[in-house]
Amino acid sequence: MWQISWTLLLKLMAPLVVLSWSASAASKSLVDSQAIIEADTIEYNQTKESVSASGGVTITKDARVLRADHVEFMQSEGRIEAFGNVLLVEPSGELIKADSVELANDMKQAKATNLGILLNDGSRLVGQEVNYWRGEKILLTRGAFSPCKPCADDNKRAPTWRLRAQEVQHDETTKDIEYKDVSLDIFGVPVAYLPYFRHPDPTVDHRSGWLTPSLSLGGEFNAIAKIPYYWNLGPNKDLTLQPFFTATSAPVMAAEYRQLFNTGKIDIDGSFGQLNRTSDAGIETNEALRGHAFLNGEFGLSENWRLQLEGRLASDDNYLETFKINDARVLRNTATLEAFWHESYLRVGAFGIQDLRENTLQNDTPFVLPELQGSWQGEPNLFGNAFLEAQARILGREEGADGQSISAVTGWRMPISTSGGHRFDIEASLRGDAYNTKDGEAVGASGDSTALRGTPRLVGSWRYPLIQWNKWGGFILEPRVQTVIALDQNQDPDIPNENARAIEFDESNFYAIDRFPGYDRLDDGQRVDYGMTATALFSNGGRVSSFLGQSLARKPGDFTEAAGMPERASDIVTALNAQPSDILDLSWRTRLKKDGLGIRRNELTLGGGPEWLRGSISYVDTETEIQGPEIANAAEQIQLGFGLQLDDYWRFNARHQRDLQGNEPLLWSAALGYQDECISIDLGFTRDYTSNADGGGKVDSVFIRVNFKYLGGLGISQGIGNRDAATR
Repeated sequence: MWQISWTLLLKLMAPLVVLSWSASAASKSLVDSQAIIEADTIEYNQTKESVSASGGVTITKDARVLRADHVEFMQSEGRIEAFGNVLLVEPSGELIKADSVELANDMKQAKATNLGILLNDGSRLVGQEVNYWRGEKILLTRGAFSPCKPCADDNKRAPTWRLRAQEVQHDETTKDIEYKDVSLDIFGVPVAYLPYFRHPDPTVDHRSGWLTPSLSLGGEFNAIAKIPYYWNLGPNKDLTLQPFFTATSAPVMAAEYRQLFNTGKIDIDGSFGQLNRTSDAGIETNEALRGHAFLNGEFGLSENWRLQLEGRLASDDNYLETFKINDARVLRNTATLEAFWHESYLRVGAFGIQDLRENTLQNDTPFVLPELQGSWQGEPNLFGNAFLEAQARILGREEGADGQSISAVTGWRMPISTSGGHRFDIEASLRGDAYNTKDGEAVGASGDSTALRGTPRLVGSWRYPLIQWNKWGGFILEPRVQTVIALDQNQDPDIPNENARAIEFDESNFYAIDRFPGYDRLDDGQRVDYGMTATALFSNGGRVSSFLGQSLARKPGDFTEAAGMPERASDIVTALNAQPSDILDLSWRTRLKKDGLGIRRNELTLGGGPEWLRGSISYVDTETEIQGPEIANAAEQIQLGFGLQLDDYWRFNARHQRDLQGNEPLLWSAALGYQDECISIDLGFTRDYTSNADGGGKVDSVFIRVNFKYLGGLGISQGIGNRDAATR
């Protein structure tokens, strides 16, 4: 930006040297093809070959404006001088102020005193003396730079932060800004000093160089320092090398490679090192090979085909959290090839997970290779349309059940709408499943087995939305009844249960024809689902929506038994979502027992308050035992939090999470933060009772993070206290 500003200044003033004027009275205006000069007085000295303009001098050229109290044009010396309140206004909005400006040496050199530049992003650059060599560099003596706005009440008050240097140099060739004897001031107080500092100028989008380091103190390795180096490999690819240095072991090498293609992108992230390890059970291992590898990729192969890749691997359960790479407890690995044609869809993929939770064994975790899924929908006509859905998979384990399965459902759908607003939907379908299982005892099947299953199904539903509009908004009431007729099929003991182990029954799947997830379990029998949805829409943009429903079966089926409802009538499902205004946000989902209306499942999330004080509460209570690799057993938990905006810049946040079933805390955290347009500062404390870092157990830590606009940031965390694995 400095280069552009000074170059424009030279181009603006250069044509004025060759102009010839005669003496003029006040308020003269001279015009040539390149510039317009206005001044109270313009005088031409033929002997000295000079022109003087005084009194509100304004020079306009190509939407650029230069103002000064007095301007001297020394044609014989090739020198131009501007004095008093010199101001250059750029078309982009940048402002350049100085007490005086002198141009010499055929316009190749310039000098200025008490220079100030206001860039179009609000940043400011000042210097007591400035020297400029066109096409080479700009040198500021006793200069300072800051992106912070000045105080509105006191413009002499120091900005939030600034860089002050004895010498600031902008190299126009290398696009570098260099500082000598530089100090970093925060709120006017010097907090850091360097004899030399350099960074790219604002015109540089990306460039190779060192990035901001981070430091974590305490923990298993006493200290972990990350010092990243960014390597720009081209306009569409880069590599970040980030070694981790620890206080008690050899360094860890980490790297991330990113590349953007014409039809996709890829991101590869990984690390490795010879490190000590303490497991959750307290077992120590010296110099173990540890690391991780992450892969993300997405490619549009054609208008119809897309490839997606996601890979997540870690050497052990604790590595990712110990080095603050990722806090996930389950790592997903997928490869998917998808195709889309009009109303058709095809998916070919593979799936696997790595379970990092304690007390779990990876060798009995399943993987799928391959998995096929497709759907087709015929062109609709007066009588509806045909459809077909199918899936097949090959599933295996290192130890335990293996198997193959194929499922397909085909049928006909027919929607009917009446002139009175009634909506009827009719669907007739036939589903078939085939399974071949080996060692299936652990997944609900009987040893080595083969099974076939065929299921015809007829579904009919009716809904009738009633709408009323008032001055305050609108109200929509929609009753809905659905009848499902299928065969009564007791669960086949030769069919495993791989993907229907986590059962949900709420408003999201209440009207689903098959309420089991996946294909392994079948929602059989005959039932009627009836419910009511009520929605209020307010003129101020607010909204309140509620749902109430129940299902009644001819006799209990597999789904009701799996969901803990082994009777004809299901639990009563309710849901309430309310955002009536900006100060309230409520979500409440419950399952009530049909006898006595006891709560079987209760989920409540409430948030609200004015902008300066926001609070939240999240509560979960369930009796249902939920299985599977990603969902823990039944629990009663609560999470409380609030945020207090102390003023325009300062805020305070706190959060607490607790296991009410075991009456044990899970997490405490609090943070104090400051943020304005040029800096953010966060200071906080966290007590994590469920840490998965080396050794596990309770971990206390304090942290501070500071981010400077344009310069990056620095984060330091310090572990305090002792680990207590017994609290887990």
